[in-house]
Amino acid sequence: MKRILFLSFIFFCGLNLKAQEGKTYESLEEAFKNPDSVYSLEISNKDLIRITPDIKKFKNLKYLSISNTQVTELPKEIGSLSNLVDLDLRMNQIKTLPKSIKKLKKLRVLKINNSKITEFPKTFGKLSSLEYIIISITDLEKLPKSLGKLKNLKSINISTSKLTDLPESVGDLTNLEKLQLGGNKITSLPESVGKLAKLEELFLINNQITALPESVGKLSNLKKLSVGSNQLTKLPESFGNLAKLFVLDLSANKFKTIPDAVFELSNLSDLDLSGNQLTEISDKIGNLKNLSRLNLFGNQLSSLPESIRKLKNLFNVELSENLLKQNEKERLMNLLPECTWNFN
Repeated sequence: MKRILFLSFIFFCGLNLKAQEGKTYESLEEAFKNPDSVYSLEISNKDLIRITPDIKKFKNLKYLSISNTQVTELPKEIGSLSNLVDLDLRMNQIKTLPKSIKKLKKLRVLKINNSKITEFPKTFGKLSSLEYIIISITDLEKLPKSLGKLKNLKSINISTSKLTDLPESVGDLTNLEKLQLGGNKITSLPESVGKLAKLEELFLINNQITALPESVGKLSNLKKLSVGSNQLTKLPESFGNLAKLFVLDLSANKFKTIPDAVFELSNLSDLDLSGNQLTEISDKIGNLKNLSRLNLFGNQLSSLPESIRKLKNLFNVELSENLLKQNEKERLMNLLPECTWNFN
């Protein structure tokens, strides 16, 4: 009987601990009453200007969100939160992170949105467990060289900020699968980007990129590439080596012809070339046997080649805002009658 009571007590304690871990505290006053029981804390106060150093008391804290405040800096004591896994900083006035952030050895997720942050400390590379960086609408201008030391990093999403380039050390992120840098001021990528052997998605829309490095052809696992709204006129010769690429966005650039390397992408399913300066399409487009969507909106095309009929998987073509006459439209519809042709 005593054994049964003892086991029941242990079971109850386990359930109680899980219940505590599942609770999110939204009041610092309440949280400080029993700091050892605080695993999740959300601080949101538009009048708050300072985070107390006593935050170090939350030794078991795993999730911390500081949002909608007037806080301009984090206390160095944040480095004492040795169990922190997820740090979410939104709608603050924070300009940088304290050097002590290097002590957060269990931190896996860092989110900074709507912030004044301009740079990270050199110690940023000490966050050895970091897997996800999500940053948007900030004043971030550069990334530290120590970024390359984050060997467990799987995803970087830094959008609508002020980045102009990437450190060469980005090529050392051997486990990186997604790199999303839309809406910055990036003009070029380092050659080292070709070392990202596990990269599957590269999103660079709305930057100021004039050319991609030759090494991009070494991204053997790349499946999705978006470089829309840049200033590209050509692609590197190695581009045709991207055998796994199935989504390619080259929209709103300055292409006058489609680079031949594109026609070597045998697995390509979705191709967006809208908003360029194309006047003709090569017969080689017939090589893209797996193509299902083709967006040619807003070019200067008056016809498409006969080889388009080889694209038996093609089901949608966007040709609005081009120079096609009615007889050409009818010819195309007869070539692929099961395809949806959008001319208007």
